[in-house]
Amino acid sequence: MNPEATQNSDFEIGIICALPVEAFAVKEIFHAIDSENQFDGKEPDDLNSYTKGSIGQHRVVLAHLPGMGKVNAAAAASTFKFTFRNLRLVLLVGICGGVPGGAQGEQIFLGDVVISTSVVQTDFGKQTPSGFDRKDTVRDNLRKPPPEIGSFLAKLESDKQNISATTLRYLAMLLDKPGSEPARFPGTHEDRVFVGSPPTVSRERSHDEPSIHFGAVASSDSVMKSGADRDRIAKAENVIAFEMEAAGVWDQLPTLIVKGVSDYADCHKNDVWREFASASAWACTKAVIERWEKQATKEQYRVVSQGTFQ
Repeated sequence: MNPEATQNSDFEIGIICALPVEAFAVKEIFHAIDSENQFDGKEPDDLNSYTKGSIGQHRVVLAHLPGMGKVNAAAAASTFKFTFRNLRLVLLVGICGGVPGGAQGEQIFLGDVVISTSVVQTDFGKQTPSGFDRKDTVRDNLRKPPPEIGSFLAKLESDKQNISATTLRYLAMLLDKPGSEPARFPGTHEDRVFVGSPPTVSRERSHDEPSIHFGAVASSDSVMKSGADRDRIAKAENVIAFEMEAAGVWDQLPTLIVKGVSDYADCHKNDVWREFASASAWACTKAVIERWEKQATKEQYRVVSQGTFQ
């Protein structure tokens, strides 16, 4: 038996990120890194580059995408699952555009973290003279999370307060590292939502700690930079964030999206919040992974089955 294949079978958790800025803190959330050799134990035709290591009790492997978009994500996911055949949780980590009004009146601010409950592929349909008609039949929609992921989501939502506290603790640790200056909180004055013409600031931010939001995420190959289209789609599809990779991996792997809000998906989009939003997402990712219960090994099952009740 190939020892590398046996080693790869130990990994139950995978992470995918698309941009170098999204991966800048990855080494800081790993407790140990075993290998960054891009040829280490890969299946034939697997072009992904990997970082292998551990977070807490879990063996975790990070796949680096060659670029943005659901096509790159889908190509990477298809080989990821063959090289690492026992993946039970895959986290798509990075940055996204947030919907300021959120869902059900919950306000979303820059630097907050969005955890997906579902994914809507908003660019799958047909363009007509009256506008874009998204295909939304049961057959055309992306599936619901598999049962194990769905139950884990329920666990995370019920423990949201503790997840948030753990995220803030890890974020503080990340930002205390040498070289983390670009990822520091940009300042409340840099968080502005504009409305109307001429644009005016519609709300003021008074806090500097990110919050966590659970909800549906919109995914497409287009960068959303229109406040009007953002609000229209958010209302129609009940989504709270926009990103570009989730649709490529959602139906292939047992996926959760964990993304920091770096802009409001409007024409005022800029890069001021990228690093802080990415750091928030990585801090939350570490908190989420630590909540995942490791699957019992065959040996553990054998011992339990041979045990006797007292």
